[in-house]
Amino acid sequence: MLSVAGCGGGKLDRAAVAVGSRGEARIGRTLAINPGSEYSAGVLRGAIITLNRKKGVRGYQLVAG
Repeated sequence: MLSVAGCGGGKLDRAAVAVGSRGEARIGRTLAINPGSEYSAGVLRGAIITLNRKKGVRGYQLVAG
């Protein structure tokens, strides 16, 4: 198992996430993660994703710094 960091995140029933908004969506078997943005406030946002060689994405956590 390849582990990058802790698991987290919920599940949205929407197929799309608005640009600039923070969230995730499943489109078929594809997971789309949008950490959002606050460039004017100097905040860098990202996602830490936990992967498994056989099963793919096992979880994710949205982070800011």
